[in-house]
Amino acid sequence: MAVPKVVLVTGSSEGGIGAGLCEAFLKQGCRVFASARRLESMKGLEKQGCDLVQLDVCDEASIKKCVESVVAKAGRIDILVNNAGVGLIGPLMDLPIDSVRNLFETNVYGVIAMSQAVFPVMAKQGGGTIANIGSIAGWLTTPWGAAYCASKAAIQSLTDGMRMEMKPFGIDVVLIQPGAIKSNLGKNNAERLYFEEEGRYKPFGDAIRARVAFSQQPGATPTDEFAEKAVATILKTSPPAHWFYGKHSWTVYILSNFFPIWIQDWMLGRQFNLSAKLPLKKGEGRKTE
Repeated sequence: MAVPKVVLVTGSSEGGIGAGLCEAFLKQGCRVFASARRLESMKGLEKQGCDLVQLDVCDEASIKKCVESVVAKAGRIDILVNNAGVGLIGPLMDLPIDSVRNLFETNVYGVIAMSQAVFPVMAKQGGGTIANIGSIAGWLTTPWGAAYCASKAAIQSLTDGMRMEMKPFGIDVVLIQPGAIKSNLGKNNAERLYFEEEGRYKPFGDAIRARVAFSQQPGATPTDEFAEKAVATILKTSPPAHWFYGKHSWTVYILSNFFPIWIQDWMLGRQFNLSAKLPLKKGEGRKTE
């Protein structure tokens, strides 16, 4: 009888993609360690059979404790899924710089820190798989989401580097890029929306607020459908370097790879209400003698 694979998933709070991935791994007979900052956010997963681990990917001590706990209980880590992340919506010129730092601390540095912590375990056992959850937002930067898109673009570059550097140790590194997946992302983005109602971007208020739930529009791919296909991909003997799935994914792939920048700008400008130049306010602009 095959020994169940040991899987550690970060960002497993219920209602998100991470929880869906945990459930899908369980269905495949894996031993799953679900992790998040708050254990109470994963009680449903515990009832289904997941082991729960408290984890803050921005805290090195928390990361060390989490990895040591999993190894102590299971003896190994076969698969790490770097899913923990946060959103950030608003005009880049309005975003508090501390919020941008926190975004990268979680979405980018957290992935590096978790991978560094698990790498010695996988190298010692002779192999494993690391799956980094990116986004199609990493292909195509949208207005009002530039910081988030940049963090996901960084994940693609990091994953490509990790894949090449870890290959000699028998470790596969996979980039999983969700399209529009039904989850609690819209709610979370609403909590991380920065927009000055009376600021320079006031005329775009409706478009900025609409960007919050853009991925949660009708027709978004169900979480369980995405998770089952993603897990099947991750569990392959030779997983692909990049894998994407979900609503809008093919559209964004084609637009970002086969259309010139000016067409991308034109289409996104129309989508996000940036087609027209704003008139100067009274008293602004270059003074003439």
